[in-house]
Amino acid sequence: QGQSEKILDRNDIVWHRYKNKHFASAMVSINNEISRFVQDNKNINAIKKGDGLEVRDLKDVLVSMPKYQELTAIFSKHLTLCKIVDQNLKGRSFIDLIRV
Repeated sequence: QGQSEKILDRNDIVWHRYKNKHFASAMVSINNEISRFVQDNKNINAIKKGDGLEVRDLKDVLVSMPKYQELTAIFSKHLTLCKIVDQNLKGRSFIDLIRV
């Protein structure tokens, strides 16, 4: 796999929220936050599935699209980082460190 640099700083809302939490707890919270995010953006997900929406709903989707794309990128970055950390800890027999 190719490696890329991930920047974690105070401008990253997920990093800022979970940087002082236990890894396993942060992973669960991030997954819950993503589930809420998906639930809150049903109209965008409906468009992705090809479901028809009312004109009013389409307007709301277009207005929220930039924020949706920004949050999707942030969540994707953190899911990737969680996966990498999880694999490294398991691979080095630190399994007890990632359990809550």
